[in-house]
Amino acid sequence: MLQTVPFPPLPEWLPIESENRPIALRVFGGDMRDLAVEFAGVERARLVTSLLARCSQTRSGSAPPEQAIWELPIGTRIEAIVALAGGPSGRPLAWWVRCSGCGAESELELQPAEIAALAAEAYRERLVPVKIGERAAWLRRPTGADQRLWLEGGSDGAAPMAAILFVDPAFEELREAGIALDEIGDSIDQAMEEYDPLVGFHLDVGCPECGRPTAQAPDLLAGALERLWQAQFDLIGQVHRLAGQYHWSEDEIARLPEWRRQAYLACIDGGEL
Repeated sequence: MLQTVPFPPLPEWLPIESENRPIALRVFGGDMRDLAVEFAGVERARLVTSLLARCSQTRSGSAPPEQAIWELPIGTRIEAIVALAGGPSGRPLAWWVRCSGCGAESELELQPAEIAALAAEAYRERLVPVKIGERAAWLRRPTGADQRLWLEGGSDGAAPMAAILFVDPAFEELREAGIALDEIGDSIDQAMEEYDPLVGFHLDVGCPECGRPTAQAPDLLAGALERLWQAQFDLIGQVHRLAGQYHWSEDEIARLPEWRRQAYLACIDGGEL
């Protein structure tokens, strides 16, 4: 039986039918079909969708439609990839950071549970308040589907993003009121920083040498994707060892249940079954 980890809790306002909502993630790197995932040269939004669609399970145990994965908020998608990279043991992601004061280097570790705690309160509401000058406005949270739309349209800059995300007032109304694109773009950035903590993630890290806090912005998604790519290479290493020892083809190895594959690897290592 494949190991799983919980999928991050999904807000009720998401337009995803209950039977299509993911509730668990099977661990990546244990199923030989994981070798089919392309990491190199794939745009990150598409790679995230590919991984989550492949590893997600609904309440019935089936995979959710890919569109359901695209419709998740970007922050939820990041949180889910971090959980997938952490695996059943919740392995932390780690980065080397440098103090802006004394220049000392230290290792920053973040547990998936810590990252989940930051997002726990963020996605209760679908809309995010934002102020543009003296004017109050509302944004909806960007989703993977928005990222796909921007990618397919070759969009760049604040205008296409604002045209999609502003709910009240509409983007056109803001432009007709003479509000500059730069001001609209800045308002989106500020709102996401305050109300969507995993998008543009940052935190202050105290230096273990001098105690001075330094602002750090570790790339959560990059760190998690690197961990998952390494899991794929580990799986390739298992195939290489089994093929070299028993002269089986990749297809023959792929047909072995994981527990038998691990048992054969233990025999190669001289371990006891």
